[in-house]
Amino acid sequence: MTAPGGSPTAPYRRKPVQWERRLQKAIVQFHATCLVNPLDAILFAVPNGELRDPATAGMLSGRRRKIPGLPKLSDAELMRPAGLGVLPGVNDLVLLLRLAEVMLLEVKVPENEMHAAGRSSDEQKAYRRAVTALGHNYRLLESVEDYQRVLVEKQVPLRIVSMFPVQVEMPPPPPGLVIPTRFRRKRRISPK
Repeated sequence: MTAPGGSPTAPYRRKPVQWERRLQKAIVQFHATCLVNPLDAILFAVPNGELRDPATAGMLSGRRRKIPGLPKLSDAELMRPAGLGVLPGVNDLVLLLRLAEVMLLEVKVPENEMHAAGRSSDEQKAYRRAVTALGHNYRLLESVEDYQRVLVEKQVPLRIVSMFPVQVEMPPPPPGLVIPTRFRRKRRISPK
């Protein structure tokens, strides 16, 4: 195989699809288009997990790294700020609602036939335990529909009641009615 540049020595490797990033973008787009009044709920991202050069990463996080062979840090040690205060495991989105209510939203992609499920890191689990112990509202979102449910639950007025098909349970058929399981087309016999 050759790389897109045509170099026969470098093997071509597809870039991994970043499903969580796509889902987060879809949630932000839903928020931007479906709220009646943008001031009813304010949504913003916490840019905490991008790739950075080592000098910038050290400045932001205080050079906190996992060192092989040492025991895992406790939740309290993981939540201790260092550097400029970037904490590992912080949620992806923050939703500000009326009456000073704050919701911390973590975006994870559920498992399906295309890809494996997004897994929470040890730092994310420690952060979730710490903020829920403090009484904050932390939610895990696996779809745009989950975010829509949060907005409806918090009574945020939306332009669109539902973007998603609602599954309606059909009543059972009356007794004695036979429903064919397979429909067959009748062959037409053409006159010759």
